[in-house]
Amino acid sequence: MSAKVKMQLAKELKAAWRVWGTLIGYELKKAGQDALQHRSGLLYQELSSEDGAAAAEAVLGALWGRGEPTAEWWRSPLGVVVGLALDRDIPVTQQMAADILQVQRGTVGVLVRRGGDSGLAQVATSRKRGPGRPTEVNQVSLRSVLERLQRLSA
Repeated sequence: MSAKVKMQLAKELKAAWRVWGTLIGYELKKAGQDALQHRSGLLYQELSSEDGAAAAEAVLGALWGRGEPTAEWWRSPLGVVVGLALDRDIPVTQQMAADILQVQRGTVGVLVRRGGDSGLAQVATSRKRGPGRPTEVNQVSLRSVLERLQRLSA
């Protein structure tokens, strides 16, 4: 798993750097690429340590900026490592949890009701106001989704 995470981290940081490299010119772009190659190995070590939260936040910021990671990314080896290294839990919708786990949304509802080690943790319920009557949005813990994904792939 660690080799896959290292390779994905290096590849994604390099892709993110291409955008900045175009803005700053060839010399700085080349120096930045070399630094990123070296830094990706150090970032992986930081992500894997007990205090990997800062590295996880840095990776999220570098790769996703103001956007939200996709279910496919959270499901990737790097997404799992980053999500579990965060010192905060991110609430995700049941649909996002279903997409990450590649199951039906109803299955996520069952896992939330089950709870505990074999289920998923519900972290919030909010009301969405839209046309017609308000609807409830049940959110689950990203950490519990990723832990379940890890157990299933072990």
